[in-house]
Amino acid sequence: MRYSFYKVPGVHTAFMIKRIFSLFLLFVLWCGIAHSAEFGSVRAEGMGGAFAAVDGDSGAVYHNPAGIAGITIPEVSVNAGYFRDASWDGSIVGMIYAWPWRILGASTLALHRDTQMGGSDYTRQAGMTFAWSQDEEKGQLRWGATFKWREDTRRWMQSGLVDLGLQKEWKEEKLTLGLCVTNLLSDDQDAAGLIPSCGILYRAPVGNIVADINWRTDGPYLRCGLEHSFYNDLLVLRGGYMGAPEALFTLGASSYFRPFGFDVSFSWPAASMSGTGYFRLAAQYRFGGERFSERFMERKTHLEEMERLKKAYTVEKVKRVQEEAGYRFPLKHKAVPGDTLRALAQKYYGNGNKWQLIYNVNIDRVERGQPRIGEELLIPAP
Repeated sequence: MRYSFYKVPGVHTAFMIKRIFSLFLLFVLWCGIAHSAEFGSVRAEGMGGAFAAVDGDSGAVYHNPAGIAGITIPEVSVNAGYFRDASWDGSIVGMIYAWPWRILGASTLALHRDTQMGGSDYTRQAGMTFAWSQDEEKGQLRWGATFKWREDTRRWMQSGLVDLGLQKEWKEEKLTLGLCVTNLLSDDQDAAGLIPSCGILYRAPVGNIVADINWRTDGPYLRCGLEHSFYNDLLVLRGGYMGAPEALFTLGASSYFRPFGFDVSFSWPAASMSGTGYFRLAAQYRFGGERFSERFMERKTHLEEMERLKKAYTVEKVKRVQEEAGYRFPLKHKAVPGDTLRALAQKYYGNGNKWQLIYNVNIDRVERGQPRIGEELLIPAP
Protein backbone atom coordinates (compact mmCIF):
# COMPACT_ATOMS: atom_id res chain seq x y z
CA MET A 1 0.00 0.00 0.00
CA ARG A 2 1.31 3.40 -0.89
CA TYR A 3 2.02 5.54 2.18
CA SER A 4 1.16 9.23 2.38
CA PHE A 5 1.09 11.49 5.42
CA TYR A 6 -1.97 13.16 3.93
CA LYS A 7 -3.96 10.03 4.83
CA VAL A 8 -2.57 9.39 8.28
CA PRO A 9 -5.46 9.62 10.77
CA GLY A 10 -5.27 12.68 13.02
CA VAL A 11 -2.59 14.45 10.96
CA HIS A 12 -3.65 17.81 9.60
CA THR A 13 -2.25 18.69 6.17
CA ALA A 14 -1.63 22.34 7.05
CA PHE A 15 0.29 21.32 10.16
CA MET A 16 2.55 19.01 8.16
CA ILE A 17 3.21 21.73 5.58
CA LYS A 18 4.17 24.16 8.36
CA ARG A 19 6.47 21.55 9.91
CA ILE A 20 8.20 20.88 6.56
CA PHE A 21 8.59 24.63 6.00
CA SER A 22 10.04 25.07 9.48
CA LEU A 23 12.57 22.28 8.92
CA PHE A 24 13.58 23.84 5.60
CA LEU A 25 14.00 27.23 7.29
CA LEU A 26 16.06 25.57 10.01
CA PHE A 27 18.36 24.02 7.39
CA VAL A 28 18.88 27.34 5.61
CA LEU A 29 19.63 29.21 8.81
CA TRP A 30 21.83 26.47 10.20
CA CYS A 31 24.00 26.54 7.11
CA GLY A 32 24.23 30.30 6.90
CA ILE A 33 23.96 32.59 9.86
CA ALA A 34 24.34 32.52 13.51
CA HIS A 35 24.42 35.25 17.93
CA SER A 36 26.85 36.18 20.47
CA ALA A 37 27.98 33.41 22.74
CA GLU A 38 28.39 35.93 25.55
CA PHE A 39 25.57 38.48 25.27
CA GLY A 40 22.50 36.25 25.34
CA SER A 41 19.01 36.75 23.98
CA VAL A 42 17.58 40.13 23.00
CA ARG A 43 14.79 39.93 25.56
CA ALA A 44 17.27 39.04 28.31
CA GLU A 45 19.57 41.93 27.43
CA GLY A 46 16.67 44.35 27.81
CA MET A 47 16.44 43.18 31.44
CA GLY A 48 20.14 43.49 32.19
CA GLY A 49 20.89 39.90 31.18
CA ALA A 50 19.06 38.48 34.22
CA PHE A 51 17.42 35.37 32.74
CA ALA A 52 18.40 32.38 34.88
CA ALA A 53 14.86 32.02 36.30
CA VAL A 54 12.83 32.87 33.16
CA ASP A 55 11.06 30.05 31.29
CA GLY A 56 8.97 29.60 28.15
CA ASP A 57 11.42 31.56 25.97
CA SER A 58 13.78 30.06 23.40
CA GLY A 59 16.40 32.65 24.40
CA ALA A 60 16.91 30.67 27.60
CA VAL A 61 19.36 28.44 25.69
CA TYR A 62 22.01 31.13 26.35
CA HIS A 63 21.26 31.62 30.06
CA ASN A 64 19.66 28.56 31.63
CA PRO A 65 18.76 25.56 29.43
CA ALA A 66 15.97 24.57 31.83
CA GLY A 67 14.06 27.69 30.73
CA ILE A 68 13.00 26.27 27.35
CA ALA A 69 10.90 23.61 29.10
CA GLY A 70 7.94 26.01 29.12
CA ILE A 71 7.75 26.17 25.30
CA THR A 72 4.51 24.52 24.14
CA ILE A 73 4.55 25.14 20.35
CA PRO A 74 7.40 25.22 17.78
CA GLU A 75 9.05 28.60 17.27
CA VAL A 76 11.94 30.05 15.30
CA SER A 77 13.80 33.23 16.23
CA VAL A 78 16.45 35.19 14.32
CA ASN A 79 18.43 38.16 15.60
CA ALA A 80 21.08 40.63 14.54
CA GLY A 81 22.88 43.59 16.04
CA TYR A 82 26.00 45.64 16.66
CA PHE A 83 28.26 45.49 19.70
CA ARG A 84 31.33 47.23 21.11
CA ASP A 85 33.45 46.28 24.10
CA ALA A 86 36.91 46.95 25.45
CA SER A 87 38.65 44.54 23.09
CA TRP A 88 36.75 44.67 19.78
CA ASP A 89 33.54 45.68 18.03
CA GLY A 90 31.49 44.23 15.22
CA SER A 91 28.18 42.54 14.41
CA ILE A 92 26.27 39.55 15.70
CA VAL A 93 23.69 37.38 13.98
CA GLY A 94 21.95 34.23 15.12
CA MET A 95 19.00 31.89 15.16
CA ILE A 96 17.16 29.53 17.47
CA TYR A 97 14.68 26.81 16.59
CA ALA A 98 12.77 25.18 19.45
CA TRP A 99 9.89 22.73 19.64
CA PRO A 100 8.18 20.46 22.18
CA TRP A 101 9.57 16.95 21.98
CA ARG A 102 7.60 14.42 24.00
CA ILE A 103 10.21 11.95 25.15
CA LEU A 104 10.73 10.85 28.74
CA GLY A 105 7.82 13.08 29.76
CA ALA A 106 7.20 16.75 29.01
CA SER A 107 10.33 17.87 27.19
CA THR A 108 11.57 20.47 24.71
CA LEU A 109 14.40 20.46 22.17
CA ALA A 110 16.16 23.54 20.75
CA LEU A 111 18.93 24.12 18.22
CA HIS A 112 20.90 27.33 17.95
CA ARG A 113 23.67 28.65 15.74
CA ASP A 114 25.56 31.90 16.48
CA THR A 115 28.26 34.09 15.01
CA GLN A 116 29.99 37.16 16.42
CA MET A 117 32.17 38.99 13.90
CA GLY A 118 34.65 41.84 14.25
CA GLY A 119 37.13 42.53 11.47
CA SER A 120 38.89 39.31 10.55
CA ASP A 121 38.08 37.70 13.91
CA TYR A 122 34.97 35.79 14.79
CA THR A 123 33.37 33.54 17.36
CA ARG A 124 31.12 30.78 16.10
CA GLN A 125 28.91 28.60 18.22
CA ALA A 126 26.40 25.83 17.55
CA GLY A 127 24.42 24.02 20.20
CA MET A 128 21.62 21.64 21.05
CA THR A 129 19.49 22.03 24.20
CA PHE A 130 17.28 19.48 25.94
CA ALA A 131 14.90 20.39 28.77
CA TRP A 132 12.32 18.56 30.85
CA SER A 133 9.60 19.67 33.24
CA GLN A 134 7.72 17.91 36.02
CA ASP A 135 4.51 19.23 37.57
CA GLU A 136 4.41 19.19 41.36
CA GLU A 137 1.74 19.91 43.94
CA LYS A 138 2.70 23.57 44.43
CA GLY A 139 4.60 24.35 41.25
CA GLN A 140 6.91 22.91 38.65
CA LEU A 141 10.46 21.58 38.47
CA ARG A 142 12.46 22.08 35.27
CA TRP A 143 15.94 20.96 34.29
CA GLY A 144 17.96 21.05 31.09
CA ALA A 145 21.34 20.75 29.38
CA THR A 146 23.01 22.39 26.39
CA PHE A 147 25.77 20.78 24.36
CA LYS A 148 27.64 23.25 22.15
CA TRP A 149 30.73 23.64 20.01
CA ARG A 150 32.59 26.95 19.92
CA GLU A 151 35.32 28.24 17.61
CA ASP A 152 37.07 31.50 18.57
CA THR A 153 39.78 32.90 16.32
CA ARG A 154 40.74 35.63 18.82
CA ARG A 155 41.77 33.03 21.40
CA TRP A 156 42.68 30.30 18.91
CA MET A 157 40.21 28.05 20.66
CA GLN A 158 38.04 25.19 19.51
CA SER A 159 36.20 23.29 22.21
CA GLY A 160 33.07 21.44 23.20
CA LEU A 161 31.14 23.01 26.09
CA VAL A 162 28.21 22.01 28.29
CA ASP A 163 25.61 24.12 30.14
CA LEU A 164 23.48 22.64 32.94
CA GLY A 165 20.43 24.32 34.48
CA LEU A 166 17.67 23.86 37.03
CA GLN A 167 14.52 25.88 37.79
CA LYS A 168 12.01 25.53 40.60
CA GLU A 169 8.69 27.41 40.36
CA TRP A 170 6.26 28.09 43.21
CA LYS A 171 3.02 29.15 41.51
CA GLU A 172 1.14 30.38 44.56
CA GLU A 173 4.05 32.58 45.62
CA LYS A 174 4.56 33.70 41.97
CA LEU A 175 8.24 32.93 42.47
CA THR A 176 10.84 31.04 40.42
CA LEU A 177 14.42 30.17 41.38
CA GLY A 178 17.02 29.33 38.73
CA LEU A 179 20.46 27.74 39.04
CA CYS A 180 22.84 27.07 36.17
CA VAL A 181 26.45 26.54 35.19
CA THR A 182 27.54 27.56 31.69
CA ASN A 183 30.65 26.64 29.72
CA LEU A 184 31.52 23.49 31.62
CA LEU A 185 34.69 21.81 30.28
CA SER A 186 36.08 25.21 29.30
CA ASP A 187 39.76 25.91 29.90
CA ASP A 188 39.31 29.60 29.00
CA GLN A 189 40.09 31.90 31.93
CA ASP A 190 38.43 35.09 30.70
CA ALA A 191 34.78 36.21 30.66
CA ALA A 192 33.82 33.37 28.32
CA GLY A 193 34.98 30.72 30.78
CA LEU A 194 33.06 28.75 33.41
CA ILE A 195 30.17 30.88 34.78
CA PRO A 196 27.98 29.62 37.67
CA SER A 197 24.78 31.66 38.09
CA CYS A 198 21.72 31.83 40.29
CA GLY A 199 18.63 33.91 39.63
CA ILE A 200 15.17 34.75 40.88
CA LEU A 201 11.95 35.79 39.13
CA TYR A 202 9.03 37.38 40.99
CA ARG A 203 5.76 38.03 39.16
CA ALA A 204 4.72 41.24 40.89
CA PRO A 205 1.70 43.44 40.04
CA VAL A 206 4.08 45.91 38.35
CA GLY A 207 5.54 43.16 36.15
CA ASN A 208 8.29 40.55 36.17
CA ILE A 209 11.16 41.43 38.52
CA VAL A 210 14.37 39.48 37.83
CA ALA A 211 17.82 39.36 39.41
CA ASP A 212 20.88 37.16 38.75
CA ILE A 213 24.28 36.78 40.33
CA ASN A 214 27.08 35.54 38.03
CA TRP A 215 30.37 34.26 39.41
CA ARG A 216 33.26 35.02 37.07
CA THR A 217 37.01 34.77 37.43
CA ASP A 218 37.24 38.32 38.82
CA GLY A 219 34.32 37.98 41.27
CA PRO A 220 30.49 37.95 41.48
CA TYR A 221 28.38 40.40 39.48
CA LEU A 222 24.76 41.45 39.84
CA ARG A 223 22.31 41.64 36.95
CA CYS A 224 18.75 42.82 37.50
CA GLY A 225 15.78 44.09 35.54
CA LEU A 226 12.05 44.74 35.27
CA GLU A 227 9.55 43.80 32.56
CA HIS A 228 6.02 45.17 32.27
CA SER A 229 3.34 44.23 29.74
CA PHE A 230 0.69 46.55 28.28
CA TYR A 231 -2.47 45.77 26.30
CA ASN A 232 -2.24 41.98 26.54
CA ASP A 233 1.41 41.81 25.37
CA LEU A 234 0.86 44.20 22.47
CA LEU A 235 3.66 46.26 24.04
CA VAL A 236 6.24 45.09 26.59
CA LEU A 237 8.81 47.48 28.09
CA ARG A 238 12.00 46.45 29.93
CA GLY A 239 14.88 48.02 31.79
CA GLY A 240 17.85 46.69 33.68
CA TYR A 241 21.38 46.90 34.99
CA MET A 242 24.19 44.59 33.86
CA GLY A 243 27.14 44.45 36.26
CA ALA A 244 29.52 42.29 34.26
CA PRO A 245 31.90 42.31 32.55
CA GLU A 246 31.40 46.11 32.40
CA ALA A 247 28.63 48.05 34.15
CA LEU A 248 25.83 48.80 31.67
CA PHE A 249 22.32 50.19 31.77
CA THR A 250 19.90 48.43 29.41
CA LEU A 251 16.52 49.12 27.85
CA GLY A 252 14.32 46.88 25.76
CA ALA A 253 10.89 46.58 24.18
CA SER A 254 8.78 43.93 22.47
CA SER A 255 5.61 43.82 20.43
CA TYR A 256 3.73 40.57 19.87
CA PHE A 257 1.33 40.24 16.95
CA ARG A 258 0.89 36.48 17.17
CA PRO A 259 2.26 34.45 15.50
CA PHE A 260 4.93 37.14 15.02
CA GLY A 261 6.97 38.80 17.73
CA PHE A 262 9.62 41.54 17.63
CA ASP A 263 12.23 42.48 20.23
CA VAL A 264 14.73 45.33 20.50
CA SER A 265 17.34 46.12 23.15
CA PHE A 266 20.27 48.44 23.61
CA SER A 267 22.72 49.37 26.34
CA TRP A 268 25.13 52.12 27.33
CA PRO A 269 27.93 52.26 29.91
CA ALA A 270 26.98 53.29 33.45
CA ALA A 271 30.04 55.56 33.61
CA SER A 272 29.53 57.44 30.32
CA MET A 273 27.49 57.52 27.12
CA SER A 274 30.32 56.22 24.94
CA GLY A 275 32.37 53.04 24.82
CA THR A 276 30.99 49.58 25.54
CA GLY A 277 27.44 48.83 24.42
CA TYR A 278 25.22 47.12 21.88
CA PHE A 279 22.07 47.41 19.81
CA ARG A 280 20.07 44.27 19.03
CA LEU A 281 16.96 43.30 17.06
CA ALA A 282 15.11 39.98 16.96
CA ALA A 283 12.11 38.53 15.14
CA GLN A 284 10.14 35.47 16.15
CA TYR A 285 7.57 33.23 14.50
CA ARG A 286 5.45 30.62 16.29
CA PHE A 287 4.02 27.72 14.31
CA GLY A 288 0.42 27.39 15.48
CA GLY A 289 -1.03 28.57 18.76
CA GLU A 290 -3.13 31.62 19.47
CA ARG A 291 -3.02 34.43 16.93
CA PHE A 292 -3.20 38.14 17.65
CA SER A 293 -6.56 38.51 15.90
CA GLU A 294 -8.01 35.70 18.03
CA ARG A 295 -6.63 37.21 21.22
CA PHE A 296 -7.92 40.66 20.24
CA MET A 297 -11.39 39.32 19.47
CA GLU A 298 -11.37 37.31 22.70
CA ARG A 299 -10.51 40.44 24.67
CA LYS A 300 -13.18 42.43 22.82
CA THR A 301 -15.76 39.74 23.58
CA HIS A 302 -14.66 39.72 27.22
CA LEU A 303 -15.07 43.49 27.49
CA GLU A 304 -18.49 43.32 25.86
CA GLU A 305 -19.54 40.59 28.27
CA MET A 306 -18.29 42.64 31.23
CA GLU A 307 -20.29 45.65 30.01
CA ARG A 308 -23.39 43.50 29.56
CA LEU A 309 -23.06 42.10 33.08
CA LYS A 310 -22.52 45.60 34.44
CA LYS A 311 -25.68 46.87 32.77
CA ALA A 312 -27.65 43.82 33.93
CA TYR A 313 -26.40 44.39 37.47
CA THR A 314 -27.39 48.07 37.31
CA VAL A 315 -30.86 47.27 36.01
CA GLU A 316 -31.33 44.61 38.68
CA LYS A 317 -30.16 47.00 41.37
CA VAL A 318 -32.55 49.71 40.16
CA LYS A 319 -35.44 47.26 40.21
CA ARG A 320 -34.51 46.23 43.74
CA VAL A 321 -34.36 49.86 44.87
CA GLN A 322 -37.73 50.56 43.25
CA GLU A 323 -39.33 47.54 44.88
CA GLU A 324 -37.92 48.45 48.29
CA ALA A 325 -38.93 52.13 47.98
CA GLY A 326 -42.30 51.42 46.34
CA TYR A 327 -41.93 53.71 43.29
CA ARG A 328 -41.12 53.50 39.57
CA PHE A 329 -39.18 55.80 37.24
CA PRO A 330 -39.56 58.42 36.02
CA LEU A 331 -41.11 60.15 39.00
CA LYS A 332 -41.41 63.61 40.50
CA HIS A 333 -40.02 64.98 43.73
CA LYS A 334 -40.89 68.30 45.37
CA ALA A 335 -37.75 69.91 46.79
CA VAL A 336 -37.80 70.64 50.51
CA PRO A 337 -35.26 72.32 52.78
CA GLY A 338 -32.14 70.14 53.18
CA ASP A 339 -32.45 68.41 49.79
CA THR A 340 -29.25 68.04 47.74
CA LEU A 341 -28.72 66.40 44.38
CA ARG A 342 -26.36 63.84 45.93
CA ALA A 343 -28.89 63.02 48.68
CA LEU A 344 -31.65 62.55 46.11
CA ALA A 345 -29.43 60.26 44.00
CA GLN A 346 -28.66 58.20 47.06
CA LYS A 347 -32.35 58.00 47.97
CA TYR A 348 -33.69 57.01 44.57
CA TYR A 349 -30.70 55.21 42.97
CA GLY A 350 -28.85 53.89 45.97
CA ASN A 351 -25.73 55.69 44.67
CA GLY A 352 -25.02 59.34 45.47
CA ASN A 353 -22.48 59.58 42.66
CA LYS A 354 -25.31 59.54 40.10
CA TRP A 355 -26.50 63.05 41.03
CA GLN A 356 -25.52 64.24 37.54
CA LEU A 357 -28.51 62.34 36.07
CA ILE A 358 -30.91 64.40 38.15
CA TYR A 359 -29.06 67.64 37.42
CA ASN A 360 -29.10 67.11 33.62
CA VAL A 361 -32.93 67.12 33.43
CA ASN A 362 -33.47 69.81 36.08
CA ILE A 363 -30.93 72.49 35.15
CA ASP A 364 -33.53 75.28 35.25
CA ARG A 365 -34.67 74.14 38.72
CA VAL A 366 -31.20 74.07 40.28
CA GLU A 367 -29.47 77.15 41.67
CA ARG A 368 -25.83 77.15 42.80
CA GLY A 369 -25.76 73.38 42.71
CA GLN A 370 -28.79 72.97 44.97
CA PRO A 371 -32.45 72.35 44.02
CA ARG A 372 -34.69 75.37 44.63
CA ILE A 373 -37.09 74.76 47.48
CA GLY A 374 -40.63 74.16 46.27
CA GLU A 375 -39.58 73.17 42.72
CA GLU A 376 -40.89 69.90 41.33
CA LEU A 377 -37.91 67.89 40.19
CA LEU A 378 -38.02 65.11 37.62
CA ILE A 379 -36.17 61.95 38.71
CA PRO A 380 -35.22 59.97 35.57
CA ALA A 381 -34.42 56.29 35.37
CA PRO A 382 -30.74 55.59 36.16
